[in-house]
Parts: sequence; C-alpha cells; structure tokens
Amino acid sequence: MTKRKKIIIWTIVAVLIVGGIVIASLNGKPKVEYNTATALMGDLTQTVSETGTIKPEKELDLNFAAAGRIAVVNVKIGDTVTGGTVLAELDKSDLLIKLKEAQARLSIARAQLSKLVSGASTEDKAVAQANYESALKDLETTDVKTQEAVNQAEKDSQNINNSSSKAVSQARTTLDNAKKTYQKAIDNKQNSLITSLQNKLPVASTGLDAINRYLLDVDISGSFSKKNSSYLALTNTTYNSAKNLLNLAQSDVPTAANTEVSYQRAISALNESLRALTYCFSALESSIDSPNFTQTEIDAAKATISAQQTAVSAAITTLEANKQAWDDAVIAYETNVNAASAALDEAITKTANALTNALSNREQLMSAAQSRLSVAKAQLNKTLAKARVEDVMLEQGQVRQAEANVDLINNQISNNRIIAPNDGVITKIAYQAGEQAVPGQAVIGMIANNNFSIEIDVSETDIAKVKIGNKASVYLDAFGEDVEFEALVNFVEPAETIIQGVTYYKVKISFTPSGEREIKSGMTATAKIITDSRQNIVMIPARAVIEQANIKIVKTLKDQVVKENQVQLGMSGDNGLVEVISGVASGEEVITSTKSTTK
Repeated sequence: MTKRKKIIIWTIVAVLIVGGIVIASLNGKPKVEYNTATALMGDLTQTVSETGTIKPEKELDLNFAAAGRIAVVNVKIGDTVTGGTVLAELDKSDLLIKLKEAQARLSIARAQLSKLVSGASTEDKAVAQANYESALKDLETTDVKTQEAVNQAEKDSQNINNSSSKAVSQARTTLDNAKKTYQKAIDNKQNSLITSLQNKLPVASTGLDAINRYLLDVDISGSFSKKNSSYLALTNTTYNSAKNLLNLAQSDVPTAANTEVSYQRAISALNESLRALTYCFSALESSIDSPNFTQTEIDAAKATISAQQTAVSAAITTLEANKQAWDDAVIAYETNVNAASAALDEAITKTANALTNALSNREQLMSAAQSRLSVAKAQLNKTLAKARVEDVMLEQGQVRQAEANVDLINNQISNNRIIAPNDGVITKIAYQAGEQAVPGQAVIGMIANNNFSIEIDVSETDIAKVKIGNKASVYLDAFGEDVEFEALVNFVEPAETIIQGVTYYKVKISFTPSGEREIKSGMTATAKIITDSRQNIVMIPARAVIEQANIKIVKTLKDQVVKENQVQLGMSGDNGLVEVISGVASGEEVITSTKSTTK
C-alpha cells in the first residue's frame, strides 16, 4: 500500500469519528457518547521496518591474466566508469619480440613450402649425394674396426689360462711382486724383533739382581722399608714372580716359528720386573737412616734402582715398537696382496667378458651406422624425386601452425589489458605504471552500480515473520520518503546477534536502483519488509476489539443501538488496522471508545 492510499483511509476514519461525536452532542441530554469508525473493505499490509547502511552487492577485483610490467593505468580512485572502459594495459614490448620471432618462423615455413613445391636445387642434390656417400663409407669403416675388436677379444679369451692376455699377464706379475716384496718386509721386521728379544731380556735380569742385593743384605734389614713394611712384602712378591717369568722367557730360543710366544713371555717378564723395581724404589723411600744403612747409601740405592727402571722401560718400548712394525708389515702384506689378487680376478673377468662386450658394441655401432645410411639414402631419394602430395600437405600444416601462433600473439597483444565489465566506481588501485603485475592478483578494485544491498537487525519478536523472498521497499535518507526502491529479502542469518542485551537477527535485502540517481556506498536507508498482505478484506481499528475470556468482541452502533458481536480476526496490519474474518460487515460502525456526558 502506498503512502497516499494510507493517508486517504485515515482521513475517512477521522471524518467518521468526528461525525459520531457531533451527532451525539446534538441530543442535548445526558448520554453516552460513542467514538466510532466504519468497517471498510480494502487491502491490508503487514511490514517490519528497520534502518541500515547501503553496501554494493557486487565488489570486483580486476586483474591481468598474465605477468608483465604495467604500461599505463587510466583511472584513479573515485572515478566513475562505464562498462567496456580500458582501465589499465601491460607493456607489450616482450610480446612484440615474440611476435617478430613467430613471424620469422612463419616466413621460414612458407619458404620451405615454396621450395618443396618448386623442387630441389642442384646444390641441394649435390649435398644429399655427398651425405649418402659419407654414411656409406662410415658403415664400411665401422664394420672393419668392430670386427677387429671382436677378433682380438676372441684371442684374449682363448689365452686366459696361459697368461698370453696382456692384462691378465700384467695382473699376475703385479701379484707375484707384491707377495715377494711384502713377505721380505715381514721377514725383516720379524728378524728385528727376534734380535731385540735376545738383547733385552738381560736388562730384566740385571734389574732383578739389583733388587735381590737389598733383599738379601741382613745388615740393612733393620732400616729397609721400615716406614711402610708393605712395600717390602710387595717387592718380595713381584721379585719372585718376575724371576719365574724371566726364567720361562730365557728358556725360549726365539725363532721364526715361535716369535709370537717368545715376545709375549719376554714382555710379561719385563713388565713384572718393572713392577718389582717400582716397589723396591718405594721400599727404599720408606727406609730409615741408620749406621748400617745411612741416608747417603739409601740415596745411592734409589739412584741404582731408578736407572734399572729406565733401562727396563726402554727395553719394553723397543720390543713393543719392533712388534708393531712386524704387525704392520703383516697387514701391509695382506692389504696389497689382496688388492693385487682382486685386480687379477678383475682382469680375468674383463678378458672373459670382452668378447661379449665387443659383439654387443659391434651390433650397436653397425645398427647406428646403417640407420644413418638409411636416413641419408631416403633424403637423397626425396631430393631427387618430385614433391609428394603428403609432404606438401605436411609443410602446409607447418605454415598453418605458424600462422596460428602469430594470430595468438596478436590476440594477446590486443587483449593484454583490464576492461571494466560494467558501470561502476573505482575503489582501489594496487599497482601503478612501471610495476610488475602478478597473474591473478588484483590490480584494480571497483563496485558495480547495478546492484546494492542493505543489512538490518530485526528483533526476535519480528524475525519469525521475515522470510527469504519477502518483498520490501527501501527509502534512502538522501532522496526522502517519496523515492521508493523495490527490494527483496535474500538472506536471514540463522544465528542471533546480541546488541545491548537484546536479541536480533541480521537480514540482508537486495535492490537494483532505477533511474539516474547516484547511489553511494554508506548511505543510510530504511527498509520496510512486507511480511504479509490481504486484498479486498474487511478491516477495522484494532482498538475497537475487546477481549473477554479469550473471546474477541466488537461493539457496533446502529440507530443509537449498541450491539456486541463476537468476531474472528485475521492479520494485524500497519496503521493499527486488523482484518475481520467474521462478525462485522463492511460499512458497519464499530465503537472504538465511549464517553459519558451530563448536560
């Protein structure tokens, strides 16, 4: 219902009410005055009205399809543009280079086609003949050389066992030399160790003799190791042990057969002798000065034992070094002989496999040479023959492909720009001229002028009335209430929004403006959602309805007679009107209020 229609209806209702009051006042007697309204036939509308802010329905991010340097941006933020306007362009220099290359390939393809159609020149025929003869000679040479390699491989394979193969013979010689050389080194190091064993055992004997002198001297027994008698006991024990080990070692005569055993016995005897000397030295340090064993004698004895310690320790070092040298010689022998033996095995294997490899290599080389000859022969025949239809068609296809490539690049050049898809306003410019554009990344942003929306908050008491698809009217503060835009509800938020403790639900309404009015984002607007409507119904003011014990009553006035009517009501509409389904007919006067007066 339009605003004009609503004003007319309410004017009629007001006239009727005033008329009832005037009639009542003419009676001039104490009475009840009735304010009435006439039940009318008409259309009734139910709306939900809220205020919100205008937003563009469609925000566009425009970009280039390809990467490149931006040559020009033709707009600035805030500009109003029409659909089809060129907003920005990329630098075309790279594409122009590609275009020249494509055009050059097209020229070559056309030249080859022309040459094929006109036939080969004398020079081309001579080149093709020369290539064929060269390929033929190469095949003959390959045949001879690869056969020689096969023959040599057969000969080497047959002579493996008698070492006539050069590689096998050299490997055997290397193995024999390694065995001789490194065995000699082992023998030399072993002999050095045997000599050391013979020379170093007497050192232990001399040291033990020095210890025994102090152990057997009765005159010094009262002073020897008196401060700590445990050193005397340890000296005795280790002396006897060393003596036994030395006797065992001296019973051996070191030979090549028992060198290892002799070494272990000698080292054991020397180490135990060194322990005995060490305890003896500690015992001397624990001796006391006496007439039979003065401090001067004690110091001289300590010097003697210390010298024996040094001699025994040096003997041990010498023996260990000679033993390590022997062990190293054995390891060197094993390492080098094993390597030479492996090299011999490898030479035998290679010689045995050489024939197979030679035959395989001959097959591959001959096949390649024959293939080259076949290609050269085919090219010669092609050059000497007239152009075949299929060859001409192939070259024609190459020309068409080159032409298509040129057309493609030309299209890229012509389309390498951003064009406004529709009317709108520029809202963002992310890149300027000279910057590098990235494919798919927004360069220019704009909002379209052809569609807007308003988002409102509807209270929980009204939200049940609002449905997607409801028609609505939108009024912008900038244009006044006389300018109405038709709209539709296109979204109802299912989840609530709490605003200052009150529950609301967000509703989105879309509309497309008509005319030439310039609508801007952010304008304040009022949306009236039509939640229900009735046409050609009886309607009365809602204040005329009295509810008694869940029964709705409407009082009518006719000829100053009041009648109570039970009514059935329908939809409640705007402007305080309500639909009457039954109980009151159109044209009846309904009492909206009463007033008792006395005259």
